[in-house]
Amino acid sequence: MTLAPGDAKSELSAAVALAALGDLRSARTRMGNALALSPNLLSRYANPLRTDSVSFYPELSPERIFIFSRYDRVRTCDWSDYAVFARQFGNMIRGDGCPEIDNPDYAYISLGLPVTDELRQTLARNVARRIRASLGAGGFAKSRRERGPRLRIGYLSGDLRSHAVAYLIGGVFEMHDRSRFEVYVYSTGPDDGSRERQRSEQGADVFRDVSAFSGAVIGQLIAMDGIDILVDLSGYTLYGRPEAMALRPAPIQVSYLGFMGTQGAPWIDYSILDHTILTPTSRQWWDEKIAYLPSFYSPCEMPKCSSTDLRRPDAALPDEAFVLCALHMPRKIDPATFRLWLKVLEAIPHSVLWLISESPQIENNLGDAAEVFGISRQRLVFAPMVLREMHLARFRLADLFLDSASYNGHATTADALAMGLPVLTIVGSSVVSRVSEGMLNLCGLSALAANDEAQFVASAQRFANDQNWRRQLVHTLETTKTLTLFSVETRVREIEKACEMIWARHVAGLAPEDFDVSPSVK
Repeated sequence: MTLAPGDAKSELSAAVALAALGDLRSARTRMGNALALSPNLLSRYANPLRTDSVSFYPELSPERIFIFSRYDRVRTCDWSDYAVFARQFGNMIRGDGCPEIDNPDYAYISLGLPVTDELRQTLARNVARRIRASLGAGGFAKSRRERGPRLRIGYLSGDLRSHAVAYLIGGVFEMHDRSRFEVYVYSTGPDDGSRERQRSEQGADVFRDVSAFSGAVIGQLIAMDGIDILVDLSGYTLYGRPEAMALRPAPIQVSYLGFMGTQGAPWIDYSILDHTILTPTSRQWWDEKIAYLPSFYSPCEMPKCSSTDLRRPDAALPDEAFVLCALHMPRKIDPATFRLWLKVLEAIPHSVLWLISESPQIENNLGDAAEVFGISRQRLVFAPMVLREMHLARFRLADLFLDSASYNGHATTADALAMGLPVLTIVGSSVVSRVSEGMLNLCGLSALAANDEAQFVASAQRFANDQNWRRQLVHTLETTKTLTLFSVETRVREIEKACEMIWARHVAGLAPEDFDVSPSVK
């Protein structure tokens, strides 16, 4: 910049570097200088953000550069400025000293950071306003079909592939009662050729791959199909298409499963949840009306796992150790959760902590954090990423699964319980930190839902040392799980009842309202 003052590319490069360093004020000044010199510069600049290669909302702004540079650290368990980042992220939602952030990609990030439900709602509303403002006026050509006795449900999802949502949703599409419902499925994500993708295609009455279409075209297709109730399974997540929902192609629109926060959007009438995960305290921070399922909000299909010959030495686990399993994706580990796990290691001297590693950087960061706490890094055992069936088989090698406190395992908790591995969780305040409690309650394991850190550590210690209590809990899990948590048909009947109640209110001309779905009678 000294050699060539006024060079637009140099100004822009400086803006990117300053934003990544956290100096947003200087970064905005440099970005302004660059665009004043060359208004079309950004269209010719190679975006350095990894996420923007797949995002539907890529943009090169100082705020986005800063957020993703810090979030990339979080994903590698580098917490050197974690508290500062969380505080700055909250300030950016408020618009404190900067424009209010409103990119849809930030909404998912907010669920895993220590920000309040109120701030998450504010961010969601910012995002919804941006999406709606980007759309033109005008409606759709509507279907002329005559309404028959069956409700036509449409599911919109970007995750009908090898993905946690597809693992959970399992046979929902195929299990709908075809005497009462028609099932249309719209896929906005990639076709990976997986079993989950094929099953989604086969389970629907009509399956449409709309991944290459604009939101307006997707909306028009849904409108022409005459969908009565449109269920958004993605929300503000990768491959989600909220702009199609924002165009209101269906008379009733519902958010479910994929995005576990309010969308803050006037085009979403209902969210499907349950009373355990959405407490009265948190309810005020959801804009949607709530259909409360009677037991647990999510379907959980019992996964198939035929691999039985795996032994501890195959996974670098010591035969005689008490294995504390924490096979979460590293982005779900936060500093408070990891310290809690280390306290458990400290309380159970013959234990090891089993973790997933996506890179040597993650192993080094977690090893360093353990040694700062006073725990040898040798007591951390790292597992590589493997195919799903092998991943499921690994759970059988462990003794107790330790949940993530800030963002529970959802599909991961279900997988552990399915493989007969008891899960220890700590009850949080947000929806994403109460999911495991709901699963444990269904399986008769409410004793493993701790109310605080002291109880969490004490329960882990008792589980390791009290053989009778341990056998009792394992037996309870094995005898209840298929009848309760892993009864997909029960969940489908409850979802169907929720849809019929929602539709009855709509037909009667009543506004959406919170309601409870009564339990299905077997």
